[in-house]
Amino acid sequence: MKKANPRVILYTTSQCSYCRQLKALLRQLKVPFSEFDVSKNRRAFLEFQRLQGRGVPLVVVGEQTINGYRPDQLKSALKKAGFDV
Repeated sequence: MKKANPRVILYTTSQCSYCRQLKALLRQLKVPFSEFDVSKNRRAFLEFQRLQGRGVPLVVVGEQTINGYRPDQLKSALKKAGFDV
């Protein structure tokens, strides 16, 4: 039996163009994700800080955190986590 894929969490802001590009990439890859706007959600902002986010987008794939728009690093993390990308 195949293990369940870990959650993919995306921390964004509405005005961030790299955030929009990253969301489009995840949709293109058919990877489900949860999105939290750190400029509108205090709980998300506090979690973003706890994860030592240096800017948006910040992506969490399982246990791996990726700062910024890094498509190759994201795809590698997704593959390592068991996603078929």
